[in-house]
Amino acid sequence: MARWIGQPGGLLLLPCGVSWDVVRMPERLGLPVLEALLGEAAETGPVLHDRDSQLVYALVTVEPGIDRAGLPSGVRLLSSGAYLAAPSPEMEWLNRSVVWAHMPAYPRPTDPARVVAALDMAARPVSPLAA
Repeated sequence: MARWIGQPGGLLLLPCGVSWDVVRMPERLGLPVLEALLGEAAETGPVLHDRDSQLVYALVTVEPGIDRAGLPSGVRLLSSGAYLAAPSPEMEWLNRSVVWAHMPAYPRPTDPARVVAALDMAARPVSPLAA
């Protein structure tokens, strides 16, 4: 954890596309996606919440074949060449704006198919009959 001490804002740049990719989504979609993922029996990996930027980042397994064009508006897949500015999981006091919304005891990336399915549900317009 000493790597985080002295970093600007207590954030360390972690490379995407090596051990995991990242699905970046607006908070209005990302928080419902996290809620849906946590409601499933399957393990959910780390999810980062940038409160200032109102963005949510779900770490997913590196997997070719995610249809980037099929992602909802404002959602991006970050992979090789991109970096995630992440706070220390153990030292929350270093940064209160960028926080781990979910950090399992044994963090492993989430299956991207689960994130995409939850995104599809969260992005659907609510029917007036359902309200």
